[in-house]
Amino acid sequence: MPKFEFLNHPIDLKIKAYGKDLPSLFKNAALGMMTYLYPRHVDIEEHETKAKIRLKAKDEKELLIDWLEEILELSNEKDVCYNDFDIKKLNEEELTATIWGRRVKSKENIKSIIKSETDLIQELEGYSIIIIFDL
Repeated sequence: MPKFEFLNHPIDLKIKAYGKDLPSLFKNAALGMMTYLYPRHVDIEEHETKAKIRLKAKDEKELLIDWLEEILELSNEKDVCYNDFDIKKLNEEELTATIWGRRVKSKENIKSIIKSETDLIQELEGYSIIIIFDL
């Protein structure tokens, strides 16, 4: 199973992420977003910065959207390509994680996540989600 794939969309960015469980789905969705933003830097292995994320939401879908929005905001604020995600706690309404990355200057742009277009699907092999980002 791939971690994520880019799907065709007429004007925005559409990603389908996969995971055997919810933590891997959350990580792969974030990795897909970072791969679009920092295509030349997402494979970095030396990290120089980290951030802690704590979120609460009403359900898993909203939690995943909040997760991506938080990483996007941190990335935009600090010019950091985050590519290592350690999810310490994840349940239906709460997430605690540490993320690592490296400062880089060049990147693509994502304005926001189109929440009404996001679908979280439970499959036989795990989970998938389709996310559309407003460019």
